[in-house]
Amino acid sequence: MYEGNMLKKLKKYIAESRFAPLFIETNKYGNIVSNINLNLTKKQKHVLLVYLDMTEAGIQLASYYSKNENGALHTNRSELFQIINIFIQMDYCIDVCAHSDKRALEYIKMRQYDVIFGLGDVFHWTVNHKSAYKILYLTENPYDVSHDREKERIDYFYERHNRVLPFERTGKFFTKDEEKRVDAIICLGEPEYLRKRGVKVEHVYPSAFLNSDFQYDKCKRVKNNFLVFGTDGFVHKGIDLLIEVFNEHPEWELYLCGSGITKYVKNKLHLTIKSNNIHDCGYINIKSDKFLELIYQCPFILQPSCSEAVSTAVLTGMRHGLIPIVTHGNGFEMLGKERCLFFEGFHIKDIEFAIKKAVNLPDDYIRTKSKDIYQYANKMFTIDMFTLNMNCAVQNICEGLTYVNQG
Repeated sequence: MYEGNMLKKLKKYIAESRFAPLFIETNKYGNIVSNINLNLTKKQKHVLLVYLDMTEAGIQLASYYSKNENGALHTNRSELFQIINIFIQMDYCIDVCAHSDKRALEYIKMRQYDVIFGLGDVFHWTVNHKSAYKILYLTENPYDVSHDREKERIDYFYERHNRVLPFERTGKFFTKDEEKRVDAIICLGEPEYLRKRGVKVEHVYPSAFLNSDFQYDKCKRVKNNFLVFGTDGFVHKGIDLLIEVFNEHPEWELYLCGSGITKYVKNKLHLTIKSNNIHDCGYINIKSDKFLELIYQCPFILQPSCSEAVSTAVLTGMRHGLIPIVTHGNGFEMLGKERCLFFEGFHIKDIEFAIKKAVNLPDDYIRTKSKDIYQYANKMFTIDMFTLNMNCAVQNICEGLTYVNQG
């Protein structure tokens, strides 16, 4: 019954989409989308893209425009289409599947690929079982960096609250020493972590969204207002630290945007939000008036994350003129101190010091820095710039590759 309904859905969505000519493999092979750009009159290279973060890859591709508001849930939807287009322009025949869709492995076993690009469980399997040129899409810092830094945060939480927390982020998409088993890496984070690991590395900034109704001149920002956009991986992202700091500073306002924040703080962390200055805003759609309301009043966006890549949430804030205050080692160093402020450590005193410093900045300095960030980000973090940079990265890596599989 499930497979029959799924097939009907796929046919409906595909028929209505710009991807209508695809050949779709469903049912026992999961929801892999196969043979994009197939041309039977010539010899083509074949690439497998393993990236989507939900199992129903076919439905995501086919219903992108009608069901996903042009990708407003996350920039990775928009970016996937651009990656597909890059390989189309290189005349590859393309298969796409979700990183978690293990049913697709039966289909992948039968296929021969010249290039495999991606991350997650399906990609891990292909590294060990398929002959192809492997490109790891490293959307956060390497496993060992993430592991050590998340452990620091967990240990610090235990030191403060005598409670042991599990790892939330490390190992979810990337495994230990994975970079040693691939041929090349395209990273969104700090490339310096990879320079001495004996693998070809290309760096690309992700893209960010811009609310089309945003008008910079409408900003009436108060410098004690701070925004956090995206809270999944709570302790990994340092949201617990922010709550503890703002609990002690009722003169500052913290706006937290994400799903299930209050419930998580109470039930998982056993922390108390003591002050009315910490606002649980829930999930915020970037296209909404609520998003604009927050953007117009907050001059700073915070991310004291222990180990990620350059955050699309932070870049989205920057496209609206927000000044980022971020942790060292997550790829923001390349933007320089001209466009970022930094937490110099992850302890409570470090978080508190950085926020005090921001609040004490002169108003003219904040306005000038905000305008510069707004103009810079809207040149550098668009989907067009992502496409240009990703195309260069893929071309640099794949240039000169011969056919791995001749079958």
